Amino acid sequence: SQFALKVLVRDLVTRQPLPGASVDVYLNHTLRSSAQTGERGEVLLWVAYSPGLSLTLLGNMEGYVPSPLPWCTTKRPIFSAVTLLLLPHSQGNIWLFEDSVLITGKLPDSSSQPKVKFPKNLLTMSDMSNISSMTAYLTVPQHHLAKDCANCTPGIISSSKSVFRSIELKAVAAVNVLLYSGGEELQVRGPIQISLPLGHSTYLRASDTVPAWAFNPMTGAWENQGLGIVKTVGDELVWTYTASHLGHWIAAPLPSSNDYLGHGSSLDFISHHTYLLMGILGGMLAIVIVFLSLLLCYCG
Repeated sequence: SQFALKVLVRDLVTRQPLPGASVDVYLNHTLRSSAQTGERGEVLLWVAYSPGLSLTLLGNMEGYVPSPLPWCTTKRPIFSAVTLLLLPHSQGNIWLFEDSVLITGKLPDSSSQPKVKFPKNLLTMSDMSNISSMTAYLTVPQHHLAKDCANCTPGIISSSKSVFRSIELKAVAAVNVLLYSGGEELQVRGPIQISLPLGHSTYLRASDTVPAWAFNPMTGAWENQGLGIVKTVGDELVWTYTASHLGHWIAAPLPSSNDYLGHGSSLDFISHHTYLLMGILGGMLAIVIVFLSLLLCYCG
């Protein structure tokens, strides 16, 4: 059985409709259909429903950061309407040195800059004399960095080549970085150093490790690509990671790891509940002393 699903795609900043945007539909992380929005930024889809359905909508458009949206329901709907908000790319600063390339951006509430750095020999430009035509985009999506899962993003963990386990990821940092030359996107692959400020309100600490996730358009979900580490830079904490390519990356803890994958849940509990534990131990010690005093009086 099928139901009608209307998708409205809007610009996250201006809230204006985006005609010509693509909307991909993934069922159980397999691309099943794709359509484009009309003049009003809307598209009507017919989606097959089955119990336990894992549905992801992916909105995308040239000049915008792709936006995946997990969609689920316990009952078969007759009709549903959802809105996808796309964040426009932000142009970054690019620095070309003899041995390296540095791309930087700017966050409004941070003194540190998000940075992406890689060796110059990873550039695939055929004509290095036309280097002035290079343009970098470094966008830091922050609208989904929430403490709850109202804005969670879909991730998958593969137990085998064809079996996936769906999870909900709460990102603590995110970046979308692209490099163009003469209007053509450059495919940069190799060791790429990513550094993202975490902000002063983070619960993470220096030397904590947080998994890195790259977005896979084949599955419509984030896939784990190893671990990044939290470091102290000045008076701020920064998540650092060595990526295999440019593109869309997030730092997000595994849902089962007590909000982050770091020193371990027991050590984290102790560090965050020191006074509570001291009170409990102090109370137990007082009880033992009273018990021993009564025992001595009874024996005497």
